[in-house]
Amino acid sequence: MRILVTGSNGFLGRELVHKLQRHNHTVIGLDKDFESHSDQFIHHDLSEPLRISGATFDVCIHLASYVGGFLHNASTKGLENYELTLLKNVARFSRASHCSRFLYASTINVFEKNSLFCETPLPKLDQQTPYARAKALGERFVEESFSHFGIVRMTNLFGRSQAEKLKGRGTSHVIPELLRQISESTELEVLGDGNQERNFLHVSDAAVFYRLILKSPQRGWFNLRSDLQLSIKDLSKELMKWKQKELPIRFRPEYLRYEPNPIHLFNCTATNALGWKPQVSSILEGLERTSPFVS
Repeated sequence: MRILVTGSNGFLGRELVHKLQRHNHTVIGLDKDFESHSDQFIHHDLSEPLRISGATFDVCIHLASYVGGFLHNASTKGLENYELTLLKNVARFSRASHCSRFLYASTINVFEKNSLFCETPLPKLDQQTPYARAKALGERFVEESFSHFGIVRMTNLFGRSQAEKLKGRGTSHVIPELLRQISESTELEVLGDGNQERNFLHVSDAAVFYRLILKSPQRGWFNLRSDLQLSIKDLSKELMKWKQKELPIRFRPEYLRYEPNPIHLFNCTATNALGWKPQVSSILEGLERTSPFVS
């Protein structure tokens, strides 16, 4: 199968490209940064129209987006227009390239105003934060533009390569930012009171799901999570344990006003029906796992 992966040089993209290649798929990578691990590569920023004639692929896995930590997601202006611009440009390219299937990377944060966690279209476009609104609008665009689609709503991805190898990227995400502080500071600053919870999904488990969905003709909505549900306080302790360094923690409860509604251990009926189960069962295990593209 010939597969276009946008954001192929990103955190999930690099992991996914390798897994697809291992299962004999031909991967066309597309990224605004150079990469060398795809079978073919298109260097392009999808905020601009893409005009390449003669390209053909069977599936587009659209990962390219603009995402950061919860402060970035809650306050950055223009995310909605940016997300839709990327989608419109890659959708136009996909249709011209005779692509028959479109898989869109969304987020479980589209449920930030309710706890339904349905595996169906969103009942309302009532999201508050720019990032959640952007992904909700993206879902609606995909639903209206493609008959054979998959919308994958993931919780917080993590892994060793995100924390240590993708320098300059993702440092606003909670695990890389806490690890940076542990390495460089004498005190650990935690935004919030430490009791807010996150669900953490290892990047390799997410990549496995994408590989499985390619084997199924099923279309629709898929919610992904692991059983790794931790408070930020407990996460901080786990990361200090991994780094073998103990620091005092200073909490910043005033930042709770930016905090989204908590993510519960929701059902994953459609996801589990594909035979997917996350394999990484602890933060320490996930951070110890090395990725194949990391030396």
